[in-house]
Amino acid sequence: MCYKEKEWKALLHNRRVLIAGYGREGRSSERFLGRFLPSHCICVADGNEAIRQLAGQYDIIIKSPGIPMSVFAGACPLEKISSQTDLFLQLYAPQTIGITGTKGKSTTTELIYQMLSQNTPVGLSSQYSKVLKAGNMGIPLFDIIDQLDETTLVVAELSCHQLEKIHRSPHIAVILNFFQEHLDHYRDYEDYQQAKLNIFRYQSKNDFGYYCDDNDTLRRAIQACGSSIQSSLKPYSVNPPFACCPSPSLQGKHNLSNIKVAALVSASLGTSSETIQDVIRHFNGLPYRMAFVGKYDGIRFYDDSISTIPEAAIAAIEALGDVDTIIIGGFDRGIVYDDLVRYLASSTVNNIVFVGAAGRRILSLYRALCPELSDHRSCLVEDDYNRIVPWCFSHTAKDHSCLLSPAAASYDAFKNFEERGKVFDQLVHNIGLRHQLHAHPCLSGHEESTHDTIVNRLRDYHPSTLFEHVGGYGIVAFWGDSAKPCVAFRADIDALPIQESDVLSYHSDTQGVSHKCGHDGHTTILLRMAEMIASEKLQQVLLIFQPEEETGMGSQKILDSGILQQFKIDKIFAIHNLPGYPLNQVVLSRGSFAAASSGVVYHLLGRQTHASTPEKGINPGLCVSEIISELHSLNTHPDAPSEVFQQSTLICVRLGDEAFGTSAGEAEMMFTLRAYTNERMKSLMAAAAKIVKSAAVRHGLTWSSKQREPFLATENHSSVVENLYKAMIHWDFSVQLKSTPFRWSEDFANYLQHYQGCMFGIGAGTDCAELHHPQYDFPDEIIEPTASLFIRIVRLWQSGAMN
Repeated sequence: MCYKEKEWKALLHNRRVLIAGYGREGRSSERFLGRFLPSHCICVADGNEAIRQLAGQYDIIIKSPGIPMSVFAGACPLEKISSQTDLFLQLYAPQTIGITGTKGKSTTTELIYQMLSQNTPVGLSSQYSKVLKAGNMGIPLFDIIDQLDETTLVVAELSCHQLEKIHRSPHIAVILNFFQEHLDHYRDYEDYQQAKLNIFRYQSKNDFGYYCDDNDTLRRAIQACGSSIQSSLKPYSVNPPFACCPSPSLQGKHNLSNIKVAALVSASLGTSSETIQDVIRHFNGLPYRMAFVGKYDGIRFYDDSISTIPEAAIAAIEALGDVDTIIIGGFDRGIVYDDLVRYLASSTVNNIVFVGAAGRRILSLYRALCPELSDHRSCLVEDDYNRIVPWCFSHTAKDHSCLLSPAAASYDAFKNFEERGKVFDQLVHNIGLRHQLHAHPCLSGHEESTHDTIVNRLRDYHPSTLFEHVGGYGIVAFWGDSAKPCVAFRADIDALPIQESDVLSYHSDTQGVSHKCGHDGHTTILLRMAEMIASEKLQQVLLIFQPEEETGMGSQKILDSGILQQFKIDKIFAIHNLPGYPLNQVVLSRGSFAAASSGVVYHLLGRQTHASTPEKGINPGLCVSEIISELHSLNTHPDAPSEVFQQSTLICVRLGDEAFGTSAGEAEMMFTLRAYTNERMKSLMAAAAKIVKSAAVRHGLTWSSKQREPFLATENHSSVVENLYKAMIHWDFSVQLKSTPFRWSEDFANYLQHYQGCMFGIGAGTDCAELHHPQYDFPDEIIEPTASLFIRIVRLWQSGAMN
């Protein structure tokens, strides 16, 4: 069934097997043993206590890398302990290249793999027709066994944990460097080094090893081994560097070291110099290893989340050369940070973010060296990347770099360094998109470029259905089966006719137009939600990107298009950012969330005459003053109950012309009428019309009126609000239940006339300008939390809790 099946059966013959740990390797071990050795007694234990209880009952224990050796102390003889790496090498070591070291393992493994696999067969006698990679980079060694035969060469990245308790070393072995790492797993630094040295310790005289002579700790450790290592060891140095111009993904002296040994190993197996140089020139790099995230607002962002030691952070800063902002810190494992602190103090880095317990310890050391009053640098102590990344955007100088290179592990806040890097990358992309939308605003009815940006993004997320130019420049995207019920979310996409200053690095490039209501943020949130829908494979979700909200016309145009009628919308939701409320606080209202309002233009027509004989004409001036006074008398107290609150606001009056010989014969008045409920709005409109008509009749005038920008009250459905409120309390959100609606209006109200739903608010901070103010800017800190909240609402709806 597999290559060397007889040897496998002999190796494990009549031995009861315990798989200790059920992570990626544990599950891989269970799959392999269950498939190739189905008759064996195999048990899985996860969790330190469960492993200790069972360890003494089995003949061999296949330990996963994440399980420390200390778990087995006193629980069983340590001779029982093995691992995937140990078992794999006992059978396949002669065809394996193993790479280890504190830093650079993955990059070097990938370089060697690409150099060897470019042109097969490889090997001095062309004995290998196939090259595979596996090991610590995420491909368990057992997962490639069914692809092996005698012509297969394996390039394996091996961690210190995987090298514990091995009995055979790879035919070709590489140690790149030693730095302080994983001190929480080992008794001391010496123990850690000894685990790494196992990659040479069990080689035969016919095997080969390479180590970096430039790393003093590694060189001394090799010398201390003396004759205990039988293989032929070859030191290498990066000076002079390999004679080839490396790709941008291989910047820095540390990568020159990785290049050098990769070239040595590959050349020893017959790979041509041309192939080696081609790989070096075109190497794309690996995720989270000084990976270029993108350039936004003139800032270059780099993700080096795999940096978990000080030496890696220093190397990354030196490699880039223009780092203005660095994010350091995370889980504190007691690593010595003195060299990093001294380096930062003398560097040109101007902004430092200190994260987690490690970051706070680094800051303490840094402040001892650079007292706060004498330090020119900007420093932020923060654990939330939703706040960290916006700070980096606002502090990093244009044409410089922002670098995530934490010099610490990630386990305090993330599953691993990959998750930390992914969060950083996503936030950079989110904020970069929001700033792009902010810089290119479009007025209501003219959202063409915004429409195209949204559509191009949505296509990457592969909706089941995508409608463009809905009701003008609207977009509707849907994932799922249109014959089944779905849940909908809306974002508005238009900007306002407000001039913006050039204070922001991403300020509006359109004279007199800017995003001063935060619709750029609303759009970004929904696009981020679309990405989550695609990555999590969610179904029955509909997203509406709506134009012309500011004029109150967009939602009705979307509805009138008939597109939404093709779907069975069960619930619909929208948010609005709320300055004056704590950041990310949810604001709910059981009744109306936002007021009804309408502009009304009243036209009065009398008779113009000469100014010397006003009695011959009909001047509407007195009538205008009476109407203004009487409409003002309709206003209730601002704190009046929602069912009685109403408001009339004079906007503009035009009376006659600028001609001193003429008595006016025509007038125009503009008012905004406002109420908290649709019923009260109807009565207010009628009362205002009655006042104007009565006054016009008394003064012998004819009158007419026109409505402008009418908005219904955004009346939430009470059952939906109650379900949301309970869920958000359960999710530990900060929630405020508002007893009165907001006085401003929102055309989301039109959707609520057709579908059950809710609009709610997200706090934009207590110290920012109000909506529609020239200095207002949407807070980037609320993008990711709000998109994640929307996804929670989808799952809540799918669970049936919104019925």
